Amino acid sequence: FSIYFASYKFLQEKYNNPLINGGIAGTLSWIYSYPIDVVKTKYKLSNNKSLLKILKKETYKSLVSGMNIMLLRAFCVSAGIFYTFEITTARFPDFFINIAFVFLGSAIGCRLNGIGLREIGYYSFHGFIYYFYKYIY
Repeated sequence: FSIYFASYKFLQEKYNNPLINGGIAGTLSWIYSYPIDVVKTKYKLSNNKSLLKILKKETYKSLVSGMNIMLLRAFCVSAGIFYTFEITTARFPDFFINIAFVFLGSAIGCRLNGIGLREIGYYSFHGFIYYFYKYIY
């Protein structure tokens, strides 16, 4: 989350365009975490093979395979999340209303992207952390 929120905040202070800045922040956060996520997924699917064996077997190309689609998706999803959040906080400055919209927007966004109900809590917490970071911290 450090790259996600820090890059968004930096870009917002410089350019103040939540749609583009949110998309760039989402893309940047996946660039460094995608290869790690690929290794984690292959480790889970390998029935507990040694992590070192998996790392030795993988090439750079296999670690970034499919990354272009993920970056496009990350740009669209993050742009929508940050834009919705900024518009919501501008129109409804009350804390409790904002939290409700963050949870509702996260739930709707997760379902529209085919994400399971289990992850809704994760993304809702994600929105709450951003709200806390921006307005309270």
